[in-house]
Amino acid sequence: MTDFQEFIDKYLAHTIGVIALVQVWLIAAWNKWIIKPKIEFHPTANIEIGFSTFGSTVSLPGAIRLLNKDIFVSAMRLKIVRVADRSEHEFTWRAFKSNKLTGPSLVPENVEIASSFTVSPGSPKILNVFFASENFSDRYAQHARAIQTAWSAFLQAKQPVYGEQFATQLNDPLFVDELFSEFSSQNNVVLDFHASLNNRFFWHSGEYLIELKVSSAQLSDQIYTWSLCITEQEEIRLRSNAALTIKEVCKISVVYEFVYKPYMKVA
Repeated sequence: MTDFQEFIDKYLAHTIGVIALVQVWLIAAWNKWIIKPKIEFHPTANIEIGFSTFGSTVSLPGAIRLLNKDIFVSAMRLKIVRVADRSEHEFTWRAFKSNKLTGPSLVPENVEIASSFTVSPGSPKILNVFFASENFSDRYAQHARAIQTAWSAFLQAKQPVYGEQFATQLNDPLFVDELFSEFSSQNNVVLDFHASLNNRFFWHSGEYLIELKVSSAQLSDQIYTWSLCITEQEEIRLRSNAALTIKEVCKISVVYEFVYKPYMKVA
């Protein structure tokens, strides 16, 4: 056996082992540091526009698809710009609505508080994200407490008028609506609150730009943009919810109006 053959026999197996280890390390390094994940947001159904005790609201149904590696989505935020006057409105994610609808009003079957989540390649995350006005609750909390106090005092004053049947009558929606109409027409707290809601109402007829920002631990913020247009009739429908928010503050059951708009690419 020649010296060269001895060298091959002695070191070839070690060399192959080293190459295999280096290859594994290089692949791991490539996957960890070179290949970056990519988030795709795929819209589904229509955008839901609303107004309620959460303030202006938006629900975005869609699916998050991930490419290359797992990623931890830490937050989602929404900014909407009214094109006519460049007025901006900030929204925070509040809940995940179920895509299963029940009942004649087709309300979501379940709602859960929005929270961070992990997405993996090959397993898209189906979402219907509910966004609400960032500062609405803080801005109007004092108004809401004042109205609740005034409504309670109004009901207490009415109890002697209707006698022992009053508690039973309060289970009748028509009776409660009549009481509330009387209450709201003569109470300055209600009138001031309603006027304030109308003056600050965001959903004017016209064009809007939507910017969805998805934040994650591994990537810089991913931004997706669309546009939508609200008609005058749709503005009227949404404005009618301002009166309903006051009723809901008083713990009266209401059914809100919503507007549904398709995702439109920004021109």
